[in-house]
This record gives sequence, C-alpha cells and structure tokens, in this order.
Amino acid sequence: LTVGAAWQFANTTDNYRYVDRNLRQPAFTLANEANRAVFVPASSINPTTGALNSVNGRQFAELGRVLELQSDAGLRQRSFILDGTLRLPRGAEIGGSFTWNRTRDDNSYNCCIAITSVFTPVASDPRVATWGFANNDFRHKVVVYGALPTFAGLRLSGRYIGQSGTPVSFTVANDINGDDVGVGSGFANQNDLAFLFDPDAAGVQPEVATGMRNVLNNPQNIARGFLRDNLGTIAPRNGFRNPFFGQLDLRLSWDPSRIWRSIPRVELTADVFNAIPLFDRDKGAVEVIPAARQTLLTVTGFDPATQRYRYRVNEQAGVPVRIGNRYQIQVGARVGF
Repeated sequence: LTVGAAWQFANTTDNYRYVDRNLRQPAFTLANEANRAVFVPASSINPTTGALNSVNGRQFAELGRVLELQSDAGLRQRSFILDGTLRLPRGAEIGGSFTWNRTRDDNSYNCCIAITSVFTPVASDPRVATWGFANNDFRHKVVVYGALPTFAGLRLSGRYIGQSGTPVSFTVANDINGDDVGVGSGFANQNDLAFLFDPDAAGVQPEVATGMRNVLNNPQNIARGFLRDNLGTIAPRNGFRNPFFGQLDLRLSWDPSRIWRSIPRVELTADVFNAIPLFDRDKGAVEVIPAARQTLLTVTGFDPATQRYRYRVNEQAGVPVRIGNRYQIQVGARVGF
C-alpha cells in the first residue's frame, strides 16, 4: 500500500494581455447596472434599438483598436492532491486519487491573434482586469483505477475519471459599453457580463422582471440557484460551472503465452472508451450550458432620459443540453520476440 499527498501553489505575475489604448474615458455610467462604464455618449445610442456606434467610444475616430501588449496580468492556482495504490496478488491492484483545485486569473487569453484577448468577459472597463475563475479551472477531480487478478492470461482493468464541469459566464448579446466587442461576433465573443436584475426590486423594467422570474423558476435551469444568489450584481466572470461529469474506460487483455509457454508472447487487447453508454444509452452523457444559453440579456432599446438599456430576457438561459454520449471500441494485438 502506498499513499501520497501533495499541496501545490502557483502564482504567475507579469503575464501578458492586450489593452485597447484608443478607448476613451467613460462618457457615462449605467446607474441601474452597478455603475457600469459606457464609452459612447448616451445621445448617440439609438433609443429604438439600443444600437451604438463604437467609433464614438474611440479617442481618435481615424483609428480602430490600438492594442498594446502589457505585462500586468496574473494567475493564482492552488491544489491539494491525495492518492494511493494497493497492490494485490496475481497482478491485481486498486488505486485512485482526489484533487481539489482552484485557479483564478484576470485573462484566460492564450490563442491565435491579439484581438482574441479582448473577448474575455468584463464587468465594466476592459482596461481594468476582471478577476475570476480561469477558463480551464476545475474544482474537484476523482480518478479510480484497478485490475482484477490475472486468470489464464486474461486481465480485466479499468479506470474512472470524473471532474467538475467547465466554468460559465452569463453575458449580454450586444455591445453595451461601446468597446467594439460583441456586435455580430458570435456567442463566444460576447464580453459584457450581464447584470442580474432582481425581479422584485423597484424600477426594474416589467418585461425584465417577468423574464427573470421565469428564469429563476425554471426547473430545467441548473444555474437558477447561482443566479438567485447574485441578484442585483453584475454576474461574476466564470462564476458558475457546468455539472460534474465522468468517463469509464475498460480494457480486457489476453496473453495466451501464459498458458502455452512454447508460443511467442502475444497480447490481444480490447478497449472500451466511455463505456457507460455501452451498457445504458441514457447515461454517460455530459450536460453543459451551451453558448446560446449563457446569453441572459438582449438589448431592445435605450432610454436617453434615464440612461438605461431596455432588455429582453433569454428564458432558456441556464438550461443544459446533453453531449458526448458516444463510446468507442478499439482492438489490438502486440507480439513479443
């Protein structure tokens, strides 16, 4: 029997991110949305549609984004790992590990081109880093593996890997602060975190109050508890996470040379990846909130007198879909000389 434990801590400083230097100072703030900064004048926002021209939010209209590479981003990660293995006679064993993890950063950008960095969801001013759980953060991970005793050259082994789901940010479908991100750029590129309107608060748009009540009372919405706990605030970046998911892999191997010593060593194997759906098609799938259902609000207009946006609530926000319920079978042979 072997048992181990480890505590890990990582602190990354002077990491890189891009900042738009052509963004002007805020023209006004949304008082009913935790004083969120807006960079275009209120008078330039279309009252009927709520559409805005991001050029009005630039210091110099002759230029688009002017992205400066800075080294002021950071990441903090810590984890605790407990593992153990028990070896038994005739090649049998059982073991496993448990990991508790927490990873927070202010920018999970790590891909492709500079503009990708500005897609990180922000609460207000994108030049001010918004700390939250990293895109690849997970809270818990469990690994269990084992093998039965070898009999007549046959060996059955398997492993189960389960971990917390991926983080989720609830956003607005439009560019509401005028930083030129979120207009026709797809679900993944909406960078304005949604304000979670309390349906019982005074002054909330009646249509929004009704929509939020429907979201919070929807039994299919797996995030309704998180949303209810954060009413009256801007949704925390990556504050909710998809459900825990796992995968079971099995392997059956046979070495006939264990019986017939005179033949060359031959190992025949059959692997089943994600074996749970093989036995029960209704299980083994992963439930996730897709990008379209991470969008909570869509702009329908703007009131220049009160300087407030009008919204429509996506009542399917937080409702998951099932994905990844396929299994794979692989057979192989290995000959030893």
